[in-house]
Amino acid sequence: MKDTYSEDTKIQKIIDKIQLLQQPYKQYEWQGKVLKRKGRIVVRQQQEVRNKLLAYFHEYVLGGHSGASHTYKRLKQIFYWKRMQQEVKDWVHKCIVCQRNKPVLTKPAGLLQPLPVPTQAWQCLAMDFIVGFPKSNGKTIILVVIDRYTKYAHFVASQGSFSRKLSFS
Repeated sequence: MKDTYSEDTKIQKIIDKIQLLQQPYKQYEWQGKVLKRKGRIVVRQQQEVRNKLLAYFHEYVLGGHSGASHTYKRLKQIFYWKRMQQEVKDWVHKCIVCQRNKPVLTKPAGLLQPLPVPTQAWQCLAMDFIVGFPKSNGKTIILVVIDRYTKYAHFVASQGSFSRKLSFS
């Protein structure tokens, strides 16, 4: 990697400023033919090198297909390049092994629990709409209200269109 710095003009400018000033420039420093930013090795804009690093940290024994956040945490401890986190997310999203073996992140549903039995009328209701009727006295919707205790159904005719904000008149 250190041999490829001369091919990247932006990195080469930073290296020249560090060598000219003989001290760290912004957050970059030159250590033994390796450019570092905040103590991490700078990787130049070469996709081949980045792909090798991504593959090593994500796919092999060190990574073990552990996901984007873990891969990024391990990579950022040692290396730096712009938009590294997005590249790691894209790499993991395209990983065929990860896509095939996604873990289930929800708890098992468990057994269904029955509703409590109501003890008096109008304590527990079920409601639904019936729509799509032709107009009759300006009404096109029926609201069905069922009392679970008495098992009686009440039908209320309504006009208007059915939407999330339904107004009755």
